[in-house]
Amino acid sequence: MKLQRILFYLVLAASIIAALYTGIRLFYIIFFVQLLLLGVVVLVNYWTLHSFRFVQSLDTEQAVKGSSVTLSVQITNETVIPLSLMTVEIAVASPGKREPFSLCVPPYSQVHFDFPIDLPYRGVYKIGIEKIQITDVFGLTTLRYDMRHLPWYHMLNLTVVPRSPAVGYAAEVFDEKLFSDTGLSPASSGESISTARPYMQGDAMKRINWKVSARYGELYVKQYDTPIRESVVILLDNSSLEQEEERGSVFLRRKKTADLQEKIAACADTACECATLVARMSLMHGQTAQIHALGILGRTVSLEVPNETCLDELLLWLANLNFERFGAITKILPDLVGLGASLVVISSKPTDELITALEGCTDLFESVGLIAIGDLPEQHGRVGVIPVPVGADVFSQFSEEVRQS
Repeated sequence: MKLQRILFYLVLAASIIAALYTGIRLFYIIFFVQLLLLGVVVLVNYWTLHSFRFVQSLDTEQAVKGSSVTLSVQITNETVIPLSLMTVEIAVASPGKREPFSLCVPPYSQVHFDFPIDLPYRGVYKIGIEKIQITDVFGLTTLRYDMRHLPWYHMLNLTVVPRSPAVGYAAEVFDEKLFSDTGLSPASSGESISTARPYMQGDAMKRINWKVSARYGELYVKQYDTPIRESVVILLDNSSLEQEEERGSVFLRRKKTADLQEKIAACADTACECATLVARMSLMHGQTAQIHALGILGRTVSLEVPNETCLDELLLWLANLNFERFGAITKILPDLVGLGASLVVISSKPTDELITALEGCTDLFESVGLIAIGDLPEQHGRVGVIPVPVGADVFSQFSEEVRQS
């Protein structure tokens, strides 16, 4: 079509020049016929843009990284005029990537297609038709339009949470009651019953207190004292990698930005899976987990994970976490002192400044560890370091290391 377009415009220019120089009527006829044809195809393109109807939907609004979802799109032509050739660009769940799809809709008909979308990274994405390119049947003109400029158009939201496979245990959740630091027995011990409460759906039958139930004529369950558990403090480095980008030409900056977006997504994905793994391991050992990260204007955003019932909330929190914050996580470290017994830092930029700050925390926490995403620091002193390659299957390759640490 590109060759046809070039020949058409060359003939158009040659005919008007020949007509003006020679005055021959045939050249004028050729010019005005081409001009009329050009005007018709332009009108049909704009007609196509404003007359087609579409419906799009996702089979789910939340999915797990590594799976796939299906985008269903139906484009309808309710007019007597056939629509021009359309190339639809679909925004997918990958930074900076678009998938084109070409179609042509006859009069009074519709085209339906299901578009599979892979989910290589966690995050929150806008999915659906983003741009449309309309080309006439002769290939003479092309009309490009960004659907996001329409005030009524909203793309579909898709939340992709990090993977969180089972790590080989099933933690039992007990009722919690605050007591003093002394005289507490394990919550699973039958001798640590503090009181009884009415039975609720989901309570285990073995916890029914039959004596109290007989006394009140309804089911009551045993409520145990829960010992105060140590907490593991997880500091997730979500500062932007863009701070390391060097200046260059516009073309190099654009290319570097696309590569940088891919790198940010891969590092963020690995870091979130590491945070999920550390949180689950902490719960497995009877500890709670607190996760902290950079927020807006250098503030701290936090989430506490006291038991396994909060893991879904953790996954959503990680999926929505922005990994392009400007700042340094070393400024957060002083605020974390006293919040837990152990400190685990997850970072894809283990700088000397961070290592020095962590060494200063070794006297303030019982243990200090660093999970280095990608690059391994040359020197880490008294800080325990676990290297994790970018994009690694964290659960299968590093569960044993974290379990033993």
